[in-house]
Amino acid sequence: ISNKTNKDSKSPPIKNFKIILPKNKFDEICMTLSSFDWSSFLFQYRLHNAKTQFSTFFTIVTNVISHFQIIKGSNKKKQNNQKNNWYTNDLAVMKRKLLYLHKISKISTHLKTDFKKLKKDYRQAIELAKFSFNEKYINNSTNKCKAAWKVINSNNVSKSKINNSSIRPDVFNDYFIDSVADVKKQLDVPTVSSTDLLLKSNTRKPAEHFKWVNITDVAILNAVKKLNNSDSCDVYGMSNNLLKSIIPHFVTPITHCFNACLKESYFPDELKISRI
Repeated sequence: ISNKTNKDSKSPPIKNFKIILPKNKFDEICMTLSSFDWSSFLFQYRLHNAKTQFSTFFTIVTNVISHFQIIKGSNKKKQNNQKNNWYTNDLAVMKRKLLYLHKISKISTHLKTDFKKLKKDYRQAIELAKFSFNEKYINNSTNKCKAAWKVINSNNVSKSKINNSSIRPDVFNDYFIDSVADVKKQLDVPTVSSTDLLLKSNTRKPAEHFKWVNITDVAILNAVKKLNNSDSCDVYGMSNNLLKSIIPHFVTPITHCFNACLKESYFPDELKISRI
């Protein structure tokens, strides 16, 4: 038995994975959500607090979405598809002429003038070629904002190094919360309270009293309908386009959960997480 390692054997390449949700799975997600017994869900959790109701509902929806997600891997490194793609054959011809003129421009002043003129024209042609390429790249992109920032970052030569901060998020938040109290301590105590000012101001009472009105299913559907069309996903793998497709199949339970949250002044923890 030889302990010699086989140099020819290679370990499999490390792949870059990402989780995606194919659009052809949207209909299956809709069918799964519509087949769920939401009436039993509402009855079972009717006596629970808003946090439990929303958390349970949200877990059901996200689990359905996760079931249809797939893992996509790639062995190829991500390449910048716009690097030097703007360089055309016409620019290459101009560059060859420019190099030739540069060699012979020392012979006469006339040739040196031609060289400077062609050099100026070459620079302008490069700027125009870059502009035309970037404009076409942005206009043909599905996410124009993301494409525009990609162009901006690719032309940003001075990339500053980002150092990880040692400050914890809680310390950062507490600083701004405590700063309000510090500013309040520095202010002089007013001699007249806001209540006294209101009593002296002869303010008329409103004709109508505030009345709490529950959110309706129609209001939820209209709000989702106004969202911009986007395939960008959040941390749960949900996009605006996906939400628009599936919202009719659980609009009643989500409306019930939102009303419970508003009545109890509770903002769901699941919605406090954002993708940066």
